[in-house]
Amino acid sequence: MWRLALTAVVAIWVAGCFRPDEHRCADDTACGAGGRCEPTTGYCAFAAPECCGAPWRYGEGAGELSGACVSAQACGDAAGDDGAVADAAPTDAAIDAAIDAAIDASPIDAPPPIVVAHLAPADAQLGAADWLVDADVTIDTTDASASAPLPTGVGLTVASQQPSGGTLVVLHVRGLTVRQNKRLRVVGTRPLIVVASAVSVAGVIDASAAREVPGAGGSGPMAGTGTGGIGGASAPYEGGSGGAGFGTSGAQGGASTGAAAATGGSAGLAYGTPALTTLSGGSGGGNGTTGAGCSGAVPLGGAGGGALQITATTSFTIASTGAVLAGGGGGGAGRLCLGNSEPGRGGGSGGAIYLQAPTLDVAGVVAANGGGGGGASISTAMLAGTAGADGGPAATPAAGGLMGTFASGGAGGALATAPTAGRSTMNSDGGGGGGAVGRIVLRGTASVSGTVSPAPTSLPP
Repeated sequence: MWRLALTAVVAIWVAGCFRPDEHRCADDTACGAGGRCEPTTGYCAFAAPECCGAPWRYGEGAGELSGACVSAQACGDAAGDDGAVADAAPTDAAIDAAIDAAIDASPIDAPPPIVVAHLAPADAQLGAADWLVDADVTIDTTDASASAPLPTGVGLTVASQQPSGGTLVVLHVRGLTVRQNKRLRVVGTRPLIVVASAVSVAGVIDASAAREVPGAGGSGPMAGTGTGGIGGASAPYEGGSGGAGFGTSGAQGGASTGAAAATGGSAGLAYGTPALTTLSGGSGGGNGTTGAGCSGAVPLGGAGGGALQITATTSFTIASTGAVLAGGGGGGAGRLCLGNSEPGRGGGSGGAIYLQAPTLDVAGVVAANGGGGGGASISTAMLAGTAGADGGPAATPAAGGLMGTFASGGAGGALATAPTAGRSTMNSDGGGGGGAVGRIVLRGTASVSGTVSPAPTSLPP
């Protein structure tokens, strides 16, 4: 008796006389036997050879798209036809198949696709395929390219940031997995937004600066809204350059010591909003003066960390071995020249990390720490400086550079620790100031058992 009743219901559904409640899918398993989940709409579709372009037709739970061809065109339609095809009477085999699918694999309700921050809906589509990152790969947002071929169905596009903020690059992928000990590096002039269904990170996604080279969308040395200033000069000494600001202000460069002390460079200012209304990267530290008689490459301030957003429409997981990073670059060291010396350069500020998903599980590290300031050199003692460290994957401040064994450069900002100013001693030039932390947003229901530095701004999904 129950089979006859279910048969009647299924027959009515197939005939189109009754529409069940709308159902959304998270993956193909939610669509039952023979169905697939369309990533662009979140509705189930079923094989339909009569549909041209893509031989699939939306099921009865697809709301206003119910019964429509996924490609919006039926084979053999005349020009101007809307692609509708008359429903045929269900056969016994079709009814049996529908009954079996209803018994064995009922559709699972899934939340509607979330609104992707900073993107217009037309630019926020998922990719059509998964990407398993099982080797080191670099994405360059300058020309929207990758160092290795992307899987078919995964793509990079250029889009306008919403509501403002210039252009950025979007990685469209269905499922993104980064394996342990593998790195997805992100560089270039534009921020990157990843749009995926599910994201799992056991390796590293890294938009950090590397010394004077910024992360994707970050600013170079002596550039950006929060750039640090150059130190003053009072012969024969110079002050160190200031560290860059972003989430907080940077740190001032160290004043020189001697009969006529030179002032340190100004600290870079904080900018932007805690909610990252505009997705932008960190700023660069001050470059510093060039010593007379010096040769070789001129040391530069640290660059700013990049701007990275990862949006997952279902779930986002960072394993205990995984990390998402946007640290600032360490400031360059002052050179030891012929009868002369140079001050240290300022550290770059950390960048921006925006993670968005209905659920976020962070067992690893999310960090946008500032870079350390560079150490000064001193000609009277023949001691060369060393560069500041880049902002790292922990809550530990990046170390400032040394002048011999003396801590000349200031440390970068990390977690709730402010960056520190550069220093000098023994009638020497000043060291560079440390760069500030960047900004982090966790948008969604977050479970954090790992490290997030600095403390994030929490937003609802």
